[in-house]
Amino acid sequence: MKSLVFQIGAGVALVLCGVLIGMQIGTRKVVVVRSHDPAEPVVRAHQTAAEVERSVHRSKRVRQAPPTVPTGSTDRSPAELRLDAGEIAREWIAEVMQDEDDFRRDKGLEAIRHALREGSKVEVLAGLHAFLNCLKADFDKAPFRELIEPHLTADDAWARRNAWYALYHTERRDGDVELVRALADDPSREVRESASHLIAMYEDGDLTGDSGDIVLGMLNNEDQAMRREVLRGMWGAAFSPELEARVIELSRADDRDQQHDAIYFALSTQANKSVGSVLRLIEVLGDPDWNNSGRASWGLRYGVPEDAEPMVAEAALRMMQEDAQGRSWKYGLELLKRYAGPEQLEAIEALAAREELPAPLREELAEAELQAARGR
Repeated sequence: MKSLVFQIGAGVALVLCGVLIGMQIGTRKVVVVRSHDPAEPVVRAHQTAAEVERSVHRSKRVRQAPPTVPTGSTDRSPAELRLDAGEIAREWIAEVMQDEDDFRRDKGLEAIRHALREGSKVEVLAGLHAFLNCLKADFDKAPFRELIEPHLTADDAWARRNAWYALYHTERRDGDVELVRALADDPSREVRESASHLIAMYEDGDLTGDSGDIVLGMLNNEDQAMRREVLRGMWGAAFSPELEARVIELSRADDRDQQHDAIYFALSTQANKSVGSVLRLIEVLGDPDWNNSGRASWGLRYGVPEDAEPMVAEAALRMMQEDAQGRSWKYGLELLKRYAGPEQLEAIEALAAREELPAPLREELAEAELQAARGR
């Protein structure tokens, strides 16, 4: 009974407040509609309490109502839609990537989920863009797979391509590799340009089997610009013998740009270099173009088979002995410290004995001497 009286009193107070508001303020009046139902104040009190309770409940919820975002005009060009998507995604990315407020992060993630689940074309683009730009954030990415999968076959090439990149970072499943291989024949050039990289990613860098054959077919494309993108996507992968042979062949092409692409993107980064790859890189050490020779010396620092290590050490010594300007010494010293053995010790000592040698280089040569004395 006391509760009912309190509620009625509260309701009457609300009505009285309304009457006071109805007083003239300046030249403006607010018309208050007075209720003739004596129970209405109680109902209003209930409604007010319920609204407060719902408001508090909403503030505690993890899943937030999706924000209103521009849907993008249907007559926008693909390039314009991508710019629009980037602008839409900017706020979501900022909310997810900040680490001070979990509430804000959850809000940003829910916006991305909503965009991927039921967004317009530009919202889907924004959702994929945002997800890929939030990979370093600490959140469970596996559940996003079911939201990303429908976009693997999107009409928009950029959405299709980004969906495959995004899917890789969710929960990978059997059958993904077979599906991603089909991108080598995708109708969109933009997607095909990323196919070798996506295949290498889903194969964990192993291009020695069927996937290697597919990439080899792409590398036989007559379009040099396309070959460049294929080579770029092979970065750091292990190659099949046939794929390696094709890369070596391209590194000897008459066209200098094609040579450089093969050396820079593929041959120098190859994870499983054969003796043939090593010999070709040693040959490139003599290229007057430092973009190639410097890259070759960088690439010889790893992936070299054990039986080719003495060849690399000897090549490093020759490179340093013939370099009057000392430009190649940095890489040469690194190679010596990795691969030098007793058979290189005498030559290293001769280099260290040069009077004009700066003290820091002399110290590094001393390290190489120790390495050579210990053996590989």
